[in-house]
Amino acid sequence: MGGEGSAFNMISVMKSNRALLRKKDYFYLRKEYFNSAKRKSLDLKKSTPEQI
Repeated sequence: MGGEGSAFNMISVMKSNRALLRKKDYFYLRKEYFNSAKRKSLDLKKSTPEQI
């Protein structure tokens, strides 16, 4: 049947775009982590060069 390839391509593009929208980036996760750390008053320690 004609047009099956373009319909399949359209569906796969929609799936990948949805996956990209759901994915949270590094800066958003970092901001959320620090916001929760402020609320819970966590004591964040610095690492020494030997630990790295």
